[in-house]
Amino acid sequence: GALALELGGHFVFGFVVGAATRRLRYALLAGAAAVAVDVDHVLWLMGVQTDRRASHALLFLLASAPLVGLVFATETRQRLLTGVVIAGAVVSHLAFDALYGESGFPLLSPFTFSLVVLPPWAGVALEAAAFAGVLAVALALRERPVRPRR
Repeated sequence: GALALELGGHFVFGFVVGAATRRLRYALLAGAAAVAVDVDHVLWLMGVQTDRRASHALLFLLASAPLVGLVFATETRQRLLTGVVIAGAVVSHLAFDALYGESGFPLLSPFTFSLVVLPPWAGVALEAAAFAGVLAVALALRERPVRPRR
């Protein structure tokens, strides 16, 4: 029921953002990453002391995106695109949460744990911004064919 909707919704929102690259592997990566943002919930359910929303902070986005790019990509363009796709996936996760009622996020954690409340319409804006950001970087990094000199 509700868990399937949440996991499926996060995956679809992430997949859409990754699809801006026009590459299936990045779409699948973004879908999986958007779901993985909730790993803090799993740790909390297992009894590990953690802030259940820590992965919903901007610091998490800034730390995870380049780290995943460095670990899972070998070439500079791939690293950059992978990092941007991961950042887009985290934003798409927030977009889904905002649209479906989880509107309080500790975006500035660990500096302040006050929740930033996002209205549902912000989810649409966040998803569009994530898609546009990934698309812009994917287009900028697209390899241009070398034209022979005349």
